Amino acid sequence: QANGVEWAKTHAIGTGPFIETDFQQDVHLNMVKNPNYWDTGKPYIDAVNLSYVADSLTQSAQFKSGQADVINCATNAQQANDLKSLGFPIISTLAGSFSLHPDSLNPDSPWSNVKVRQAAEYALDKEQIAKTFGYGFWPAAYQVHSPNSIAYDSNLAGRKYDVAKATQLMADAGMSSGFKTTIYMTTGGNTNIPASIQAYWAKININAEIKLLDAATMTSYTQKGWTNGLLLSQFIEYPNPATGWNLSYGVPSANNVSMARPDNWKDLMTAVLSTNTAETGPNKALEDAAYDYAMVIPMYFGSYNWATTTKVHDTGLGTGGINNVFRPQNMWLSK
Repeated sequence: QANGVEWAKTHAIGTGPFIETDFQQDVHLNMVKNPNYWDTGKPYIDAVNLSYVADSLTQSAQFKSGQADVINCATNAQQANDLKSLGFPIISTLAGSFSLHPDSLNPDSPWSNVKVRQAAEYALDKEQIAKTFGYGFWPAAYQVHSPNSIAYDSNLAGRKYDVAKATQLMADAGMSSGFKTTIYMTTGGNTNIPASIQAYWAKININAEIKLLDAATMTSYTQKGWTNGLLLSQFIEYPNPATGWNLSYGVPSANNVSMARPDNWKDLMTAVLSTNTAETGPNKALEDAAYDYAMVIPMYFGSYNWATTTKVHDTGLGTGGINNVFRPQNMWLSK
């Protein structure tokens, strides 16, 4: 009321462990210890300064030169691996699965045939793709949720790399001669990944073109639809799987609208959404249904990675179940 809405947007007010002293958008956020913090004795450090650096090479150079104690490598596994090789501790936690989402709701699309979707998955050596581009931080994915989630079903064997089986499934689907399709992904992603998919699929006569979309166009595709192609995009994994299920694969659909769901999907979703807590049974039922229907083609589980200096302790990074949870009130520095 005193300063107006625009002022409030960039001046944090609260009961947190630190008080904002200076904020410049896309440059930095500087904070000092709150002497009136409710948790007596905390925080342990006097100040936290966050610097926003878009370029990963510049980030790493500043970190290695001692200008920072923690660096957010985000999902850049190569950056994390480079810093690890220099002896910096790495905090890493699995992110959601990166998957191919087919336009299977379109009856004219070859992706509407479940055998084609199964064949496409068997044709991919996900272990090799994850190893090559994940630098040891990404496991291959054979279902939507990672082993960190209560929705993960350890009984699912997964469609492991098997070109002969993929070829037979294409024949069973009447698609031995193959077809043309498109892989859509957001500009700025690692284009070597869809290129690898392209090469593997060529062995079973699926000829894939790669198209890069800006973020706005990708959002439009996922919310309004696409034809004869697949979206290569990430499923956000939440501590309560119901949130992720509903966001990405809900009924009615807000996202991935051109992707078909199993016939019983709505009932299974209702069972998950009607529970007050994150229950294992209904979530695993959804996971199993997605797998049996080959609803999506999971590729790998990404990771969120942070590098720190050896003097940084108890940041809380990687402990929140999703993305960048940071608990600076508990952080301390050794000499």
